[in-house]
Amino acid sequence: MSFFALQSIINAMYTDKIDVWRLVDTIDPKTGTSSQQYVQVDNLIDQPCRLSYDKYGQADKAVVPDGDTNPIKFQPVIFVPNEYDIRKGDKLVVRRLSFGGEVLATLQGIAASPSFYPTGKQVYMSVLEI
Repeated sequence: MSFFALQSIINAMYTDKIDVWRLVDTIDPKTGTSSQQYVQVDNLIDQPCRLSYDKYGQADKAVVPDGDTNPIKFQPVIFVPNEYDIRKGDKLVVRRLSFGGEVLATLQGIAASPSFYPTGKQVYMSVLEI
């Protein structure tokens, strides 16, 4: 099987969507003060990706005094094509979609340093909001 055939199979697995925001330096023209703010990366809005998870634990069967159980700890992993310019520190908004295109969940977080592979990038994300 050629690499290009394999790449088309991998691209078909990108069933979720991602928006990328980058922290940039800005200067207020009225006051002259500088600050940083997130701005959307133009070519990385509503782009295909694959959201996955590394699970670090399972729910504990023991019940804590308030009647709740311990949560499962997880680490989101986003798979994207190598062409996506995702950098450490970028804010990511990832939407898990159903087969019909309905948004099932939205996660927001900060990207770690991407890992590069011949078939694409793997980006771990520190979750800010679910």
